[in-house]
Amino acid sequence: MVQVSALTDEEYLTPLTSIYDILLDPEQQTQFTPSKLQALLIHHLNKLNSPTRPFSSPSTSSRQALKSNTVNVPHTSVSLDVSEKNRKLAYQLSQRADIDEVEALILYRTCNDEESTLDRLTLWYAEEALAAPRLVMALQRLSQRGLDEWSRIAGDVLTNIITDEAKYIETIFRAWSSVAQKPLEGVQRSDQALFWGTLQLRLQNELLDLLFLVLYDYPDRPASISLGLLRGVVASAFGTLQGNREIWNTDDESQMLQQRIRDRTLIIALEAMCLSTIVTPLNKDDMDAPVVQAEGTLLRSRDAIISIDVLLNTESQNLVPQSPEPDLSSMSFPSWPMPVLCLAWSIVLRNLPNDLQPPPLGYERPIFEEFAVRALRLPSGLFPWLEEILSGPLLTFAEEDEETPLDRELSIWRRKVVKDLLMGLSDLVQIQHIVDRTGLYRVWDLLFGGGSPSTSLAVAEDYWEADHSYANRSAPLDDAQFPVNAARLPLLLSALSGAQSPSPLRQTTAGTSPAISVFDYLLQLPTLTIRTDPSHCSFLGGENSDRRIVEARKDSILPGVLKIRAGSRGEVMSPEDSKTVIVRWDGPFAAWGLLVEITRAAAGIRPMDQKDGFTPEDANFAHLTIGDLGLEGDSREILASNLQLLRVILHPSLRLSSSLLGQIRSGDQPASVHILELAITVLDGVRRNGIQPTDYPIAKAALSIIQSLLYDAGPVVWTALHHSSFFGALGKRRSIAADIIDADSIRGDHSLTLAVLRLVAALAASTNNTVKPDDTVVRSALQLVVSSVWLPSSGWRFQSVSGKYRIISILSTIFTMILQHPLDGSTSRPTLAAQYLLDTFVTSSSMLTYRPTLEVLSQAPTLATSLLTSYRTEEARAVVQTLDCSLTLMSTLLRVANNVEATASSLPKSLFAAPVVSASGNKVQAIQIIFGLANSAILPNLTRLNALATVRTYLETSSTDATRPSLAGLLHDAETSFRALAELATDESPELRSAVWNLLSTVLTHQPGCAHFCTGSQGDNVDGVLLIAVNQILDWQAVIFTSPRSISAVLAYLNAVLLCPGATKAVAALRRHTQVWSEVYDIAIRTVPAPPTFTLSMHSETFANRIQAYAFAVRAKSGAVSLLASELALSLQEDDDGPETKGQSLITGLFRNTTALTELALSAAHSSCLPQLHEEHEAALQSEGLHLASIRTLLLPSEREFGPLYLYDGEIRVSGDESRQAAVNLALDMLNLNWSMLEADLNLTKAFNRLADSAYSITEGDALASAASLRAGTSIAELLANEDRGGDVMLAIQNDRLVGLSALLETALASENAAPSHKILAELCSSVRQILESQAFPPMIGLRHPDLPAIHKPLLRIVHSIVQAFPALESSPSVLEPILETAMSFTLDAADTVLDSLVRDSAGDLSLTADLEQVVGIICEIVRSPMTHLWMDKLSEHDLIPRSLELTSRLRISDDHIQPHIASILLLHLALAGNPSSAEKLAVSGILPTYSDNAIILLAEQAKIIPSSPSPQPNSVHGAWCTMLWVVHGILTSLPHIDAGALARSDVIPFLRVCTNQILRALSWNGETTLSLPILDELSQVTNVIYALVQVIGSNDGLLDELSVPLLSFLKSVRYSLSHPRLFSTLMSPSSEEERMKLEKELSSLSDDQEPKILDVTAAPALAARTLKLLGATRSSVMALLTLTQGWATLQSDSEESQEDLILSYDEDPSTAADDPVGVLNDLLTQVSKFVDALPLSSSEPEVLAARSLLNQLEESIALLSTSQMVLRHLDQPQMQQHHEDIDMNNADSSFDKESVRRRISMANAGSGDRAENIQAELIRDLLGTLSGLEDGNELIRWLSGVAEQRLGMTHEA
Repeated sequence: MVQVSALTDEEYLTPLTSIYDILLDPEQQTQFTPSKLQALLIHHLNKLNSPTRPFSSPSTSSRQALKSNTVNVPHTSVSLDVSEKNRKLAYQLSQRADIDEVEALILYRTCNDEESTLDRLTLWYAEEALAAPRLVMALQRLSQRGLDEWSRIAGDVLTNIITDEAKYIETIFRAWSSVAQKPLEGVQRSDQALFWGTLQLRLQNELLDLLFLVLYDYPDRPASISLGLLRGVVASAFGTLQGNREIWNTDDESQMLQQRIRDRTLIIALEAMCLSTIVTPLNKDDMDAPVVQAEGTLLRSRDAIISIDVLLNTESQNLVPQSPEPDLSSMSFPSWPMPVLCLAWSIVLRNLPNDLQPPPLGYERPIFEEFAVRALRLPSGLFPWLEEILSGPLLTFAEEDEETPLDRELSIWRRKVVKDLLMGLSDLVQIQHIVDRTGLYRVWDLLFGGGSPSTSLAVAEDYWEADHSYANRSAPLDDAQFPVNAARLPLLLSALSGAQSPSPLRQTTAGTSPAISVFDYLLQLPTLTIRTDPSHCSFLGGENSDRRIVEARKDSILPGVLKIRAGSRGEVMSPEDSKTVIVRWDGPFAAWGLLVEITRAAAGIRPMDQKDGFTPEDANFAHLTIGDLGLEGDSREILASNLQLLRVILHPSLRLSSSLLGQIRSGDQPASVHILELAITVLDGVRRNGIQPTDYPIAKAALSIIQSLLYDAGPVVWTALHHSSFFGALGKRRSIAADIIDADSIRGDHSLTLAVLRLVAALAASTNNTVKPDDTVVRSALQLVVSSVWLPSSGWRFQSVSGKYRIISILSTIFTMILQHPLDGSTSRPTLAAQYLLDTFVTSSSMLTYRPTLEVLSQAPTLATSLLTSYRTEEARAVVQTLDCSLTLMSTLLRVANNVEATASSLPKSLFAAPVVSASGNKVQAIQIIFGLANSAILPNLTRLNALATVRTYLETSSTDATRPSLAGLLHDAETSFRALAELATDESPELRSAVWNLLSTVLTHQPGCAHFCTGSQGDNVDGVLLIAVNQILDWQAVIFTSPRSISAVLAYLNAVLLCPGATKAVAALRRHTQVWSEVYDIAIRTVPAPPTFTLSMHSETFANRIQAYAFAVRAKSGAVSLLASELALSLQEDDDGPETKGQSLITGLFRNTTALTELALSAAHSSCLPQLHEEHEAALQSEGLHLASIRTLLLPSEREFGPLYLYDGEIRVSGDESRQAAVNLALDMLNLNWSMLEADLNLTKAFNRLADSAYSITEGDALASAASLRAGTSIAELLANEDRGGDVMLAIQNDRLVGLSALLETALASENAAPSHKILAELCSSVRQILESQAFPPMIGLRHPDLPAIHKPLLRIVHSIVQAFPALESSPSVLEPILETAMSFTLDAADTVLDSLVRDSAGDLSLTADLEQVVGIICEIVRSPMTHLWMDKLSEHDLIPRSLELTSRLRISDDHIQPHIASILLLHLALAGNPSSAEKLAVSGILPTYSDNAIILLAEQAKIIPSSPSPQPNSVHGAWCTMLWVVHGILTSLPHIDAGALARSDVIPFLRVCTNQILRALSWNGETTLSLPILDELSQVTNVIYALVQVIGSNDGLLDELSVPLLSFLKSVRYSLSHPRLFSTLMSPSSEEERMKLEKELSSLSDDQEPKILDVTAAPALAARTLKLLGATRSSVMALLTLTQGWATLQSDSEESQEDLILSYDEDPSTAADDPVGVLNDLLTQVSKFVDALPLSSSEPEVLAARSLLNQLEESIALLSTSQMVLRHLDQPQMQQHHEDIDMNNADSSFDKESVRRRISMANAGSGDRAENIQAELIRDLLGTLSGLEDGNELIRWLSGVAEQRLGMTHEA
């Protein structure tokens, strides 16, 4: 027993119509659980117990209750608000419908229409009133379905409604009778009387259906019930005695309802006679066995039988035979249904035992015969009556009719009642004794061939299974006299096939048994009736006087190669006095060939006198022609019936076509072409003779035959169709199909047009067959439908409202099918058909081309609403389906246009901005209409989903077009449209919610101007649409298992919000919402349950659903990870001083949590790819001739939905057995499902890669994060190292997984981190080495095959991270050596390949340049490795250096820039130059000659290399020049002294001489011009190279003469700039905006008279950095001069020999000491000493220590150079000594500091004639004074001071 659950307020208000819809298919709804549905039904039990009046009468209490502000719903705690409006409407409805006022208010509340009017409420009341009996019927049906929970609930509720079936039947019948006789009164009669009268008729129909249903399910009903029902039906004149006939008598709809009532009562009367019990006896082997029925029932109650007999005898007196019988021409049929009851009663009496027979009432014959005669006499009109019923509105079915499961079952049961009557007639009377045999066959045809497809199929199945085996019941087939009567048997067999209705557009259902039985029957036809020549047979006499038996004398050959063997017996059927002999020959006969030949003759293809050429072994034979057979009937009837039968059997769903074609003998022509010729000829004849109403069935059948033949057509059929004139061709005569369409359009019927379109749709569907269609035929068919249907259809008139929409629906489907799979798999180019549609709709289209689509968009919603209001549900469904197809076509066209790069201003994209007249009459853009479709509650969810998808496709396909219009500008009221869209985000349907979030994400991404509408954020808090999304994320645990799709869509929306530049407020509010980030984090780290395996679970019914659920769950996880990555990226863009967000905190915690990070990383590295499965199933498809490119659906990546249709959705038909078809279907399903899993996993991999890349910035230097990342990276590396799945797909996956590993390792092994764990690092190295040595994923494959995934890129990053950690492995050579060797081999292979590619393509691919940068970075790290021999050995195996030099020599300059790869090559040279071994290899390879002969040196030779920017520019000529100098410096300093000297003399000096002008230009800086960073770099490199050069070769080769003056000039400029700090600070040209701000900040604090501190590394770091760089160049210059002048050797030597060539001097003699070189040095020494003194002594900051080191070196080197120069001068001018002594004596008593010495000497000698001697003396004084001030703590300075005093003969005290 189900536990009843409590209901919410809204659930209590669920209307009866909604409950009825739920009960029809409860499993498909998600609103109610079984327990809640039971509670709801119990709540409405009172209404269900009184189906004739479910609503109470008005009451005073209710009227008073309505006066308050709230009203309680009876029997609940629910209260409803009462406003003045709804109170008034409730009063009015109560008065009009005569119902309780409170219930009227509840009806208003459940109407779900705030704008309801009284008329709308009245319609709603009518629907609810009719729903009560429908609900009981639905419960009755559901209770008998099975033993599931829903059935038990229905049974439990039903026991409270139907406690006693007999009483319930009586109650319902009396209720119906009461309703039928109740006259309308009061308001209902005076106000809208026709509506209320019609409602009364509709209610009667529902009550009668309920009565019939209960009656049919209650076979053991009491006899009194049967008797009462018969009496009631007869008394009511079969329901025609109505109380309000005068009101609706002239209304067509009411007359139709009245006719249904009449037919329902007749069927109820037949069922009350228990015919089914009689016609289907328990013992089928004995038809005469007595009928067994329960005691008390009609067939066991003689009293009831007598009463019925008296009743029927009395009522059928007018049916008693008369003599003579009246003239039939004066009679009108049908007049009275009593013959039907008489026949039924005759059948009952015939099967009753003698003891139950009623007494005779003066009949002339047995009672059952009397009633049979009354029924079967022609004037009684039995068969016209049955025709009336079977063709009436109750039992017929139109395509526009709606059929629910309940309607279908009722229709089947009604027809079975009639079938039982006809089967009883067959048992009662032999067919040859029935006078109106034609009427009998018409009734059989209507019984089995009418009704809906499912109804006809069920009744036909019942006949073949239960009745055909009885001889009497098969007699109508056996005695149909085929082929004399050539139309009767085919017509009847068509009806008995159960497949009379037009086939659906795409038919894939397996074969059905009735049609197979039909095929087998004609394959073994029991009898054959033909006109026979008396000479061909002999009379044998008869077994009795009624039969004349004959025997064939010779073999007779009939058309179609059917043979009547000699000796066969037959019965003469013609009268004795007939001129022709008609014989019914006993079979069996294979008559299909004969049927086809008769049809061909009727079509005029085969001459009537043509004989088949067949020569049997026995020469005694007779050839018969079609004319010899004695055919009777009109050729049109023959064509109609035979073609209809062929259409049925050839239908592809039956898979009988090959068997049928095998029965046809067509000579040299294939049988399929034989039939195709027949169909086309028939259509041509119909076309030529003018299409008449009787031609429609013929033409439809012929078109359907062609369609069936093309299903599995071979090349021969396509060729025949190609050469026919059916579709025609350009430049040829008008086609048959075009003429048919034109004639059809004139009549306004368009049924033939629909048939032609179904044929073309079959052509379109066949493009995916294994046997490909003729592309020319398909294109011709498309040309036909476009020119003859699509374009002119807007001007056609239609008999049916939905006719136009059905045509557009099929056309849109055809175009979509072609364009969704446009490629020819063999050529990978569009097919002819696709190219034609592409030209028609894209490249050569106009607005007229899209007129049908625009009309559908603008008119269909309003029309569908109107049709629904008029209860024309099926027509409304057709209109809505057209809307769906049009939207799908628009989406497909957008994708096709996107592929050909159509602009947003051209069609079809511009269609969305086209003005369309809306339902309100206003002109709006088409996209506004589509938005309205999505927001329309009356449309089904599928249509709304299509509308949302279409808008999304438009936005995505036009996103890259600069001319695309603004979405906000296209919408009439964007805010209102998006507000309505946001309401859908809370819809119950997860698919609809997902579609809304996906669309909003797309809008945010591609239309940021609509950000405000998509988020709804007004202030600083989360609100609007964003709040809905956040709330759904907060509730993710409740829906993640049932709808992971919607969660992933919401996460994608939130991610789009974060990335949208126009959603600033929403982004800020979202980032502050801490709780949502916690939930997002939980989703990200949630473990997704493992999917089912393909090998073990693939045949499970839930396999596809489980795979789909897994894919969406992984997508949700990847969405959460991606959202965290976006949040982290935003955090990194903000100011570092800002507060840490919740998201950033969670991410930091994640990367510190080893377990969580490892699990997430491993889940991101997981892949569900099964290469073997792909290989196996792709091979299966290829073996059938299928190309994956042709069956892949044309969709945008974001449009693909995980599941069985993810990638390939083309419906593929395989010619052959079903096993091959099943194999292809399985292959497609498996590929789609695995691709779904694979793509979901890949999304997670890429999302994690984004997160890991961004996390590096926040985990830098974090020991915990480093350790966790290392552990996670090691786990992934181990997983990837053991990966054994190969293939192209896995290669791409492996590439993405390696990207994630590289990101983790960059975090784990960053150089600034602490040394990693040795053990884990060893494991990592082992795994990485396996990855690099993998044969399944060769690391170099991406470089050597650019079209394959570039797997080398992440591997290069990984190796770079690994080599950075080599120092931690130096103590473990066993670990280091293998990984170093492998890494170097891979790196050098990569470098070699890249350089080789660049040599062949010197332009330089940017991708190759990036690879080269990575390679060089690794080499730079490896070069520092202590195991030089390993990597040097590897280096010698490659042509790395020669290729790099070749590229260097071939470099080109454009716009002051070189190719990007040259910078990396120079950096490679620099790395190699830093190691003695590799530097030697560089030198030997001729690097300096190469450097001396390229485009850069040509500029340097002319001194034209000038920095183009104040900041270093990538790939600039100036940067490359500086790097080349750096390389030269590296080589000179790395090589041994001897080798370096040789290289300097042979290569370096020539190189420098070539670029002397550029060097001199660099040294010519005058201290007053701008000093940018590139200029400083060049100065540093130039001075470094000069210093390195002179170190290895000394002062030889005349370098002093060449370099001394430029170097001295540079030092002089440095002295000037340093002595003017304020000027110097203005020379600094910032290299970046950041540096500019720093410099301005450092200088802004100075007052006007305050000098800047240019070397304060603490207070002015930016300025100090530039100063130190300049001082570095100064140091190199001084050191070079010191080496050139042999300063150190001079000071250490005691030699007094003059060395004039080592003395530094300018080109002109100095006029003052300040202009002298030594004076410049002395001033620099003074300035440097001040800098040293300004540095804080106790500081241990690295910047301070570095500055102090540089300054000390510079100070000492200047002191050395200055002292050595003075000593050299002193040796060169000994006479100066006496002059110095005189000066000492004159100033012995003076005390002066360093500054005053120079000033006083200068003043004392101002007027002296020997100025040089005075300058010399002044310089000595300055030097001695400066040295004396620097002696403290510096041994070198103290020593120099002593040497100066000793060698210069003067003390510093002097």
